[in-house]
Amino acid sequence: MEARYRRVLLGAAAVTVFAIVWLIAAAGFHQPANSAVPTAAALDAIALMLIAPYIPGPVKPPELAGEVLAEARDRLRQTVRSQVAQQALALTDRGVLAVPWTGGLSYARATVPELASIVDGGQLIVFGDTQSGKTTLATRLAEELSTESTRQPVLFSLATWSPATVWLKDWMLQTIRTAYGLASPADLKAAEATLREGSIVPIFDGLDEIGTSDLIRAADAIHKQVGASPAVLTSIRTPETDRAARAALPSATVITMAPVEMQEVSRYLLESPFAEIQELDPITSEIINDPRSPVGQALSSPLMAWLAKTIYAAGGSATSLRGVARPDELTNRKIFGDFESVEKHLLRGLPVSVFERYRSSPKTHGSPAGAFTPEQAERWLGFLAARATRRIVAFWEFYRYAPLFRIALVSAVIAGCAIAAVGNAVGYFAGPGYLLLLAGGVFGIGWSRGYATRDKVSDPTRIGYNAGQSYERLDLHEVRFMRAVAAAIVAYASGVVLQTAQRRTSWLFGLTPREFGTAAFFATVLCFLVANVGGRIAAWILLRRPEIDARMGARAGDPLAAIQSDKRSGVVIFVIATIVLGAGIALYDAAFLTVAACWNVCIAPLGAGIAASIWNEWLPFKVSHLWLAMRGRLPRHLGAFLRQCHEGGILRKNGNHFEFRHLRLQESLRTMTPGGPGTR
Repeated sequence: MEARYRRVLLGAAAVTVFAIVWLIAAAGFHQPANSAVPTAAALDAIALMLIAPYIPGPVKPPELAGEVLAEARDRLRQTVRSQVAQQALALTDRGVLAVPWTGGLSYARATVPELASIVDGGQLIVFGDTQSGKTTLATRLAEELSTESTRQPVLFSLATWSPATVWLKDWMLQTIRTAYGLASPADLKAAEATLREGSIVPIFDGLDEIGTSDLIRAADAIHKQVGASPAVLTSIRTPETDRAARAALPSATVITMAPVEMQEVSRYLLESPFAEIQELDPITSEIINDPRSPVGQALSSPLMAWLAKTIYAAGGSATSLRGVARPDELTNRKIFGDFESVEKHLLRGLPVSVFERYRSSPKTHGSPAGAFTPEQAERWLGFLAARATRRIVAFWEFYRYAPLFRIALVSAVIAGCAIAAVGNAVGYFAGPGYLLLLAGGVFGIGWSRGYATRDKVSDPTRIGYNAGQSYERLDLHEVRFMRAVAAAIVAYASGVVLQTAQRRTSWLFGLTPREFGTAAFFATVLCFLVANVGGRIAAWILLRRPEIDARMGARAGDPLAAIQSDKRSGVVIFVIATIVLGAGIALYDAAFLTVAACWNVCIAPLGAGIAASIWNEWLPFKVSHLWLAMRGRLPRHLGAFLRQCHEGGILRKNGNHFEFRHLRLQESLRTMTPGGPGTR
């Protein structure tokens, strides 16, 4: 069955369910079951099936002139170069630590520029243990290639790819669009052309973050996409990832990251404007004289060396780390008897150090960020770490962190009782009011279907939100639509119960069966068609006005900017839905009821909110955020908190979302919170 028929029939099924529930309730309370209501529902379903084939096809982007594409290519190159430079700076903010590697090269001490020259004409596989510096090397390679090579390097974090559900090329284009904020048709066509010509050098980071069952599929997809063209692939080395990496890039040079030499770690630690040699001397002496000591083994990892420098030698308040005063404590073998205890201490000390530094800084005095205590930061970061999937901290994932459906059901009960109570005093208020709640859900699903096109410029899953994960072949919008219908039924049932308790039972709340059936037709078929057409018009406009499209949704190449952009998109949908639903109910009142019945227009904003929650991610995010902030799970000033985490190196930006700097850091934070590491 075609997707269009399936989605439209979903709406018809919702209307039918609404009518069946009414019939069962009427029979149970011995109310007259007039056949007009189920007949109207059946007609709705038939009308939806008949109209579906005539719904206009996808919106096609305009043809683009050659000079427009040339400008888009230049814009792509400049944007990617700027983003890569920022990523490299974020990973090397404490200075560059020279990490050696072995194997595959005649000169194992090759510099990053020399490696980049190899990648410019060939392929490279980088193996290494966890926290060995693979991502930093990949980012530095991308930065070097973007300035020296004629090709265009692009970083792709494989943690965000699901090989079983998304084609590799589609995912790469989605990443270019969302990670670098490129939204216009010209930008996407330029990216697609550059990818097709082999001018893009893909740097795939983190093959080990793909599930074992999908490794062979991923390797085959990478090999077919890249062929013999230049590419880089990084991974932790296991028998499975070794086979998959070599299958993906069979002609690649293979190198393995090696532990950092102690002289280099010592230079790295002391190379800081804040460092005092006399304080760090015990550490540097220990690691140089005894590289196999616990602190020496720990700091041979680039991540641990960065942590030590961030905590003790980067201008932080070293005397306030939970009573631990000085960095020479790391040499105390009674406290730190092995390298694992040193690593654990450094991982646990990062949030405290970062937020002590911000709290004591005069620049943050009086700001929301200055109010965050280290204890609060630990608790909030632990909550995020326990729930972040694949290290990702993205606003469109927050709806998973709160019981939104239960909140919606409670709200539906309250709204249903309130509508019924007002309906006792205002005629023709309650019946159309309940149908307006249903109309809000229909508008939301209709708009999303109308906005969706198949040209990869606009997509029903709102590219970049990771909202396309299937729920038994239903996308997230359809799941929310079904829940909205359930909430509308609960609201209606609550009103009926309240009326029954007051002995004023009227199943149609003062409407005749004909009036109720007509209102149901307005709320379903007509509402769906209007929303569908409106969504297509919006897609047509945005395709031709990229400056508007760039300010809507998650296509912004910055996590906090993406939240604000999606907020603007949600406000636009809310206003449009309020106008359409308000106009529709006013037209219905004027044609079938009385002028005095127009008080039910007051329910239109509530229906519009339901529509926005189906289409938009900002409203579920904000409700989740407020719920979690009231329970102390997240800060009220979330944006300022995430910004401080990014500046302190706890989180890093990856396009339109944050992610934990390293999996080890996420695991450490997750185990520090009360309640343990229970990931949802």
